[in-house]
Amino acid sequence: MNCTMSVLGRHRITIGTCNMLGILHNMNFPRGHFSHILIDKAVTDNYKTYSWGINKCGELGLGNPQILGKLPFIVEPREIVAFTGKTIVKVACGIDHTLALTDKGKVYGWGSNTYRQLNLNNRVDLILSPTKLNIDNVKKVSDIAVIDYKSFVKSSVGHIYTWGFIFNVPIKNLVVCECTNAFDICNSMIAHSPMSVACEFINEEFHILNDLETAFNDQSTSDLTIVIEKQTIYVHKAILKIRSIYFENMFRTNCIESKQSIIEIHYYRYVVYKTFLEYLYTGKINLSFFEDLLDLLQLADEVCLKNLQINCIETIKKTITVSNVIHLFNLVNKMVEHYRKELIKYCFNFYFKNMTKVIRTEGFQQLDAATKAMFIDKGRNFFSSRINRSSYLK
Repeated sequence: MNCTMSVLGRHRITIGTCNMLGILHNMNFPRGHFSHILIDKAVTDNYKTYSWGINKCGELGLGNPQILGKLPFIVEPREIVAFTGKTIVKVACGIDHTLALTDKGKVYGWGSNTYRQLNLNNRVDLILSPTKLNIDNVKKVSDIAVIDYKSFVKSSVGHIYTWGFIFNVPIKNLVVCECTNAFDICNSMIAHSPMSVACEFINEEFHILNDLETAFNDQSTSDLTIVIEKQTIYVHKAILKIRSIYFENMFRTNCIESKQSIIEIHYYRYVVYKTFLEYLYTGKINLSFFEDLLDLLQLADEVCLKNLQINCIETIKKTITVSNVIHLFNLVNKMVEHYRKELIKYCFNFYFKNMTKVIRTEGFQQLDAATKAMFIDKGRNFFSSRINRSSYLK
């Protein structure tokens, strides 16, 4: 059976083959000092997990505080008894802490908690036995990763959560990371990428939306019809009131709209307004063109729907490519809303990282001479600057 060994510090990661003869047999060990090694897959029919090596901070998960002083180095593999009856499918090792993922999507952690890399609400510096980590809004974890003193988990719906010692600061509150791989994070740190770490606006309502999706645009259950550009959208007043303060105010008993069963909308395009209403039911944005997304962003701002504004901006950022970044810049540059500065900055950051490709695109060639010169000048300043958060975007 194949098993992965995570060797910490600056040493290599080795893939070995193991089976239960004694305890381990035919496994390749790297030479040199190592912090600890753990097997993250079953080596017997009983699905047991073993650990050995340096146990300075309880990173072996053996659970006995006396071992730390008397046996700082464990030579023979020992079973992690806390996992009896559980199936471990993956183990991720940090400098002196460890995460383990079960086949049920639960995460356990142990070892050093100095930088809160194990438990956000636990002030204990050492956790000697595997302890279940409770992550708000995450019912099931699909993957885990550890880098030094930083911990990462991926939820079953694809959100990346991180905590620990990030950017030389202990993160005490759970945050969601826009990046989905280590390369994006490294690029962000080195090349002033627009990667941001922000609070997530997802709570238990998100899960309820899955059940509401089938009710959207259902004429048989609808009590309100929205007419736009001679097309109809069937919705429910109760759901709109619950999901939006804009509709809550609209459907007050003393308002005309509260007594109407058909409302005509004249100020927005059908595709944009339908997406807005659908978002209230599903939490999803099904748009791909920048013009539509920017109109939706403006609508979200007008109806004071903060979650939709944030999701619109995230969708716009993820839609940017080498061939369309100049097109987005031209559209955003004509806007006057408060989020214009953020999107302009994102366009420039993307341009800086892909400058040689962007300047060859048709969109760049169609810019007027002054705008071309501005882009080239900012690119030159970016590559010559070594000061974090320099003034080239101001």
